[in-house]
Amino acid sequence: MLRGGPIASIILDSGDFYSRLEDILKRMLTCVPERSNSLDLSRLPAEYLLTEKECAQALNCSARTLQSWRGRKSVLRFKRINGRAIRYVVADVRKLINDSGHINTSGGSGQ
Repeated sequence: MLRGGPIASIILDSGDFYSRLEDILKRMLTCVPERSNSLDLSRLPAEYLLTEKECAQALNCSARTLQSWRGRKSVLRFKRINGRAIRYVVADVRKLINDSGHINTSGGSGQ
């Protein structure tokens, strides 16, 4: 038989246990940010350089689409670092999103 102390206060009946567990889980869920497939650009500084994968995630498009846009050199500016690594400036990605309202991946004028 338990005699008081910290362990005695932990022992609960099943109804009280599940009620407390539900309260704890609700509090935990309010602390966890909602997961999303897109990257939140608002939390990044304007001069931050995005990788190809991060940029594709922010624009909700594929890396292949970005490669195609690089070939056209008119959709989104990019920087080549050390002759190999491709990076996109957050400010340019934000501008593309704000100017177009949507991303046209077909390459046509949309008319």
